[in-house]
Order: sequence, then C-alpha cells, then structure tokens
Amino acid sequence: MARPDLDASLGAVAADERPVPVMPALAPLDEDPDAGPFAWMDAANCRGVDPVVFYPEARSDNARAKAICAACCVRDACLEHAIAHNELGVWGGASESERRRIRRQRRQRHPLALPSKTV
Repeated sequence: MARPDLDASLGAVAADERPVPVMPALAPLDEDPDAGPFAWMDAANCRGVDPVVFYPEARSDNARAKAICAACCVRDACLEHAIAHNELGVWGGASESERRRIRRQRRQRHPLALPSKTV
C-alpha cells in the first residue's frame, strides 16, 4: 500500500513500497541545456584576445595572460577544463606547471580507491 505522507524528495515508490531515490539534476535549471559543454567560453575575458598571449615562449612572459584571467568570471570552469584536457599554455590563470601541481595535490588528497584483492 502506498504511503501518501512519504517525503516527495525520496522519489517514486517501488512495487515493494520502498522509496526509490531520485537522481539530482546534472545542471542547474537556469543553465541552457542546449548550450553545450563549452558555453562558458563565450563569457571568457580572453575571448577575442590574441591566443599568442596565452602560449608564451618563456614562462616569465605569462603575466599578461594571468592578468586577463585574474578577473574572469569563468576562470574556475576554464581551469577545470584545462586540467581535465591537459591543455597547453595558460588557462584559468594557471600555467601548465601550475596545473600539474594542482593535479598532483588532488591525487594526494583523494587517491583512487584500489580494489581489494580477493583470494
């Protein structure tokens, strides 16, 4: 028998009347689902800037790129994209070596769980 007093957040009731959890939405409702995974790039401060700025020949020449990134509203999304896709150059205000350091720190904090051996 169904229980109408069941909290709606638990989701639908299965045949044996145990609550079935509802999966949360993958994206906030205010985001355009048709925009695609790189829609954040449209709002980036670097849009329209000469790409050469973000691929300096010497590490010490990345100050201009980092200054552009510093006040960018999509800096975090840009940084996460660069980390996930091993991008070259300055992305999200971080150089390649800085992103390698971020990846290394994340692995140390959250090492992958290794399956236990069963004999």
